[in-house]
Amino acid sequence: MLQINLGKVFKLRGVVKPVSFLMQNGFSYNIAYRIAKSGRATLIPKNLERLCLILNCTPNDILEFHPSKSKPIPENHPLNKLRATETLDINSIAGDIPADKISEFKKAIDEIKIKLKA
Repeated sequence: MLQINLGKVFKLRGVVKPVSFLMQNGFSYNIAYRIAKSGRATLIPKNLERLCLILNCTPNDILEFHPSKSKPIPENHPLNKLRATETLDINSIAGDIPADKISEFKKAIDEIKIKLKA
């Protein structure tokens, strides 16, 4: 079954208050709350695109595949690429870095960003 999981993308992007973040980016309170809190909002393509634009991600980053135990699929099936993986929390990663090493951390991230743009 395909499910929406924005929690992992919010964590990766350092979004602590998802409802406020979504509202600041043009979503109504009702839609923002349903997306952020319950994950049960119907994501029409327009809203899915908006989410991907503001979170700098793809739909594959938002969707997770949870296979049915009663109907297994082959290991090489493309949906297996969407299986849930470990969620990294950028705030906790950065929080563990000593203050005197923060500039090195930022420099390393900036170098990675440059490589990604190339």
